Amino acid sequence: MIFFLIAILYFVNKRTKTPKHYFHNLLIPAVCLLTARKTIAQNDQRFYLNESFASWLIMMVFTGIASTMQWYTVVAVNFFCFVIYLGIIFRHYGSSGVGNDLYVHMITSFIFSSCLIRINEVNMRSSFNLLRKAELQEEKW
Repeated sequence: MIFFLIAILYFVNKRTKTPKHYFHNLLIPAVCLLTARKTIAQNDQRFYLNESFASWLIMMVFTGIASTMQWYTVVAVNFFCFVIYLGIIFRHYGSSGVGNDLYVHMITSFIFSSCLIRINEVNMRSSFNLLRKAELQEEKW
């Protein structure tokens, strides 16, 4: 289902220009909901981190880096998705049914993805400024 959703959004993105700006806003919350449902469906009684959680985190990093939005907007969407995921998991398993692994992985991945997204934007701005300077120097010469 996740790959089907990504394929649909990819082809819609190829045909029109508007969804490109909302790709991160559409994909990450949808995959968040699917990941939470898969986690619950995997084991109804006990919480386990599964491969869909890891895939969701990797998607979050890559779509955040490729996003056309400002870095703080991307980080806000990621944080909102983490809160939704935690809400669904806590509602089903309760706070005592979730181990410490979830907290460690979520905090670490949120900080890691936020730093990568911010560093990517800083590098893009720096390369844009260097390109502008190079063009100005070329015109001078």
